Amino acid sequence: MAITKEEAIQAVATVRQENAVVVAEVIRKAGIAEPFSTAQAIHMATAAEYACNRPKVDYLLGQKMIPTPAKQLGRLAWSVEDVLNLCDLLEQKRSFLPFAERHAPKLDWQERRKQNQALAEIEQLEAELTAKTSRELLNTMAMADSLHVRLMCRQILDERAKVAAEATKNVSN
Repeated sequence: MAITKEEAIQAVATVRQENAVVVAEVIRKAGIAEPFSTAQAIHMATAAEYACNRPKVDYLLGQKMIPTPAKQLGRLAWSVEDVLNLCDLLEQKRSFLPFAERHAPKLDWQERRKQNQALAEIEQLEAELTAKTSRELLNTMAMADSLHVRLMCRQILDERAKVAAEATKNVSN
């Protein structure tokens, strides 16, 4: 069943309104005001659960896929409208953060399968790392090229430290 042009326009307007709410909330919580830096614009797009980083923004601007924000003192000065334009493009490109609840209903079966495969890989990695001793985890953390592996090692070590501290606390009482 195909959607009508009016339904498509309404869907785009709804997504833009949702993004505007997220952006406004980030602005309120962070206590920031226009103009925004590129890092702040990226933070707002990420808060709206879009996969966004500096190289991606530079690429999109370089390809003129979004209007270039005005410059102030030689740096990009992003307005709310510029940030929403960035979010609109990321929406069109389906550039969602992995496992983003907000965008989950929009995923097709291939995207869902890809996320399920990624989740299975993460669970397998977690099981492998959890089986290691703390010394092995420290070595893995020191040698790993992947930030995700290092963060997972740290999380496991932190959890072990909490359990050990709690056990020590219970024994001393």
